[in-house]
Amino acid sequence: MKHMNFSTRSVVLIFLLAALLFTANSSFAAEEQKAGEEQPKQSAKDSGPDENFVLPLKPSVTSHEITLDGSVLEYKATAGFMPIFDQTGKQKANMFYVAYEVPGEKDEKRPVTFAFNGGPGAAALWLHVGAFGPKTVSMDPSGTKLPEPPFALKDNANTLLGQSDLVFVDPVGTGFSRAMPEEKTAEEFWGVRSDIASVGEFIRMYLNRKNRWNDRVFIAGESYGGLRAPGLATYLQDMGVMTSGIILLSPAPSFGDIRPDHTNERPFVHLLPAMAAGAHYHDMTGVNLPSDRRELLEKARKWARKDYLEGLWEGLDLQGEERQQLTKEMAAFTGLPKDFLQAENLRVPASRFAGRLLQDQGKFLSLYDSRVAAYGTKYSFSEDPLVFMTGPPYVTLFRQYLANNLGLKIDRRYIQLNKEAGKKWDFYSGAENGAFGYPNVVGEMAKAMRRDPHLDLFVAMGIYDLICPRASVLYSLKHMDVPPERMGNITFKTYLAGHMLYTRESVHEKLKTDLTRFYQAGK
Repeated sequence: MKHMNFSTRSVVLIFLLAALLFTANSSFAAEEQKAGEEQPKQSAKDSGPDENFVLPLKPSVTSHEITLDGSVLEYKATAGFMPIFDQTGKQKANMFYVAYEVPGEKDEKRPVTFAFNGGPGAAALWLHVGAFGPKTVSMDPSGTKLPEPPFALKDNANTLLGQSDLVFVDPVGTGFSRAMPEEKTAEEFWGVRSDIASVGEFIRMYLNRKNRWNDRVFIAGESYGGLRAPGLATYLQDMGVMTSGIILLSPAPSFGDIRPDHTNERPFVHLLPAMAAGAHYHDMTGVNLPSDRRELLEKARKWARKDYLEGLWEGLDLQGEERQQLTKEMAAFTGLPKDFLQAENLRVPASRFAGRLLQDQGKFLSLYDSRVAAYGTKYSFSEDPLVFMTGPPYVTLFRQYLANNLGLKIDRRYIQLNKEAGKKWDFYSGAENGAFGYPNVVGEMAKAMRRDPHLDLFVAMGIYDLICPRASVLYSLKHMDVPPERMGNITFKTYLAGHMLYTRESVHEKLKTDLTRFYQAGK
């Protein structure tokens, strides 16, 4: 049997790590200053090379308004750094955040949502100016075309600010967030457990400094953030903080369901329907298969879970006519040549599918949205059209927005994706069995829901997502050990989208509608 060699598995891991992406003039309020709150100290490391390096550690607070559903909503924006301390009171990091709060009546208790992206090593840029913040990057409605400079920022009609106050958090080593000193980042912050601990400490500090201990708390995470969020649910409970809701967008709660190896074939089974969706969109599926997308995907799902899984299970025993038949059926679902499938031993990583499907046309597919193609004959992360489309435009406008709208000018480089973090990340610390196995927080999500019958879970998935395929998410989270009645606390939603559910305007609108119901149902 031909298995993936070390180099192929390494490439797969790099793509997965990079993808789990694929979702931000004053101090705190005056009364907080009067309370004598300690502000982050500016160390030599943080001050830059000399006194001309601009790094304001005191937050900037500004007032704004936005019209949502015909009504004017006034809000306050706070952009700044939160100091992170160890148990001895020694400052270990400065974490950058942007918070949006809507002033309410004294008896009104608005929820607060903490949002972050994934990576690991990704800043909260995408969820901030792409999905949920009050401002968003103006893109083509189809979400497939790179805008031409100068880029434009607009009010976000699909912001969640109407439902909840929002806090966008950059984990240490991403965005403007840095460790103190910086060379300690990998050792102290870059790992499944240490990352959960530092983000959990940020949330604790924010609730404490804003006196919001008794407000409803929501956590929203995209991609790898969908692994961080369930881990935070139990971590916060252990600190005495109950979360009212967890929002997972294209999540990766269990790496064993998205990362294959010689004997782990689940990821290939989960990926098959997503490959079929991409092949169907590009009119590459077999002529004997249903032309209707829903019928096709249901057929692909059943075939993958039965015939395909059984065939892979056979290993070296899959030979002769049985192997040929399975190859023929897989070619029909995926649009891939039969000789290519045989050469891949019927085990096709997402990047290989993305590079081969339209290779004869001189194109490759985006792993983040298989409907989108770019010039090239093999997949390249650095040239993935969705990665680049949400790169320079997002960073450019975010930097301008900080300076012009939020009153925060800063010379430090904004790191939207820290590749070094992905390379040095301690994934083993997230394994269920200690130092061995894949990161997996399914058990922790289940534990949080068993403890708290009021905890709600919202899970959003895209059918064209090759990074965290819909089937992998459903398999992972439907293996939670929770009482049957807790299933009523879980909302699963599927969209005609890729990994970044908000890049297409129509899907973004639907996502906001569904999340509005989610927030309101828990009141």
